[in-house]
Amino acid sequence: TEGFVIAAEHFCERHGLVIIVALGESIVVVGAGAAGIPLDLRLGLVALLSLALSAALWWLYFRDEGAVEHAMKAASDVRRARLALVGFGYWHYGLLLGVVAVAAGLKKAVGDPYDPLAGWIGLELGLGVALFAACTVGFRTTLGLGVSRSRLVAAAAALATIPIGTEWSAAGQLAVLTAIVVAALLVEARRAV
Repeated sequence: TEGFVIAAEHFCERHGLVIIVALGESIVVVGAGAAGIPLDLRLGLVALLSLALSAALWWLYFRDEGAVEHAMKAASDVRRARLALVGFGYWHYGLLLGVVAVAAGLKKAVGDPYDPLAGWIGLELGLGVALFAACTVGFRTTLGLGVSRSRLVAAAAALATIPIGTEWSAAGQLAVLTAIVVAALLVEARRAV
């Protein structure tokens, strides 16, 4: 990390764009998963749940955008390079892997939204959200923004949704996952007031 000068605004913006592109791909796969399926209210509902989950993950990441940029600007050049490596390197790999897992699960879940999911699809959805939430905690902690207990609880709760998907339905798991992420954000926002 020695000798690297990081422009905080540019660096934060570029990494945010990578997250936006990944989340955008998770939305595209919903359409790909729905291809060839007759459009009805049931398909519309699961598509909206899928979009709501992607939006909640977006909110989970970008809620801290201003604080992240401020932390990067406030750091010395040497510390900023270290924050870039750990925060925007290691933790972002986990964030992207979480989005990829969710996207893979969404594509398959949209095809049969009201039937129990295959075990690996329920696992992709639950583990993907859990990994994303946990990595936002690591990212925040690295940048000195504190540990979000509500996000840690959300990560654990996301794993607990796997049986909902595998025993009940994709739509059920998507609804619960979205509610978990939104609840964590609302608790966090309330504590900040």
